[in-house]
Amino acid sequence: MAKLSQKTFLFTSLIITTIILVCTIAAIIKLLPDPSVTEHGGVTENGKTTRPLKLNKIFLHLHDYNIATALLTATGFLNELEDLKSHSGLTFFLPNDQSFTRLPPSVEIQSLSSGKKILLIKAHVCSGYYRLAVLQSAVLQNLPTFATDATGAELYTLNISGIKGRVTVSTGIVKGKLVEILYDQKPIVVYGVPKVLLPKEIFGNKLV
Repeated sequence: MAKLSQKTFLFTSLIITTIILVCTIAAIIKLLPDPSVTEHGGVTENGKTTRPLKLNKIFLHLHDYNIATALLTATGFLNELEDLKSHSGLTFFLPNDQSFTRLPPSVEIQSLSSGKKILLIKAHVCSGYYRLAVLQSAVLQNLPTFATDATGAELYTLNISGIKGRVTVSTGIVKGKLVEILYDQKPIVVYGVPKVLLPKEIFGNKLV
């Protein structure tokens, strides 16, 4: 009879220990970050994030890209992106400061109207997260930009080609290679390019 009681006690203890262990694991899981939550977008649904982006802190710490960052900010485009209610990611092709100093004499960005300035900077940003591994083996013709969304289909698009691991971005009149990854954390990637991606819709088919 004593043996039976001892077995019952051990069995009961095992059940209680198991219950405590399960409850502890469940509590820990609740404290862990939700894998569907990203630093910059929140909860993902059908591949899209539904919370505003936090972009200012990314561009605040970029060196040698001050002019492009100033354009993003001054035109209000950065705030526009941060206020997006739903998006599938963002890919930036950011010109470095030197690329602005090497522009042809015929190109005077400062003299552009505010409307053209915002289209210029919007033409450097695409909707969607295009990681480097994808671009290195891709041929993307007429890739829409945010300027495309603002003006209509087939306008302000980019052509991207990856050959032997090198990625080239072209507007039709300007071609530049990706030189560095400035930031990459899904759903946002920011690439540095050595040229301002001048749209032919603003500057024509030929640059003098």
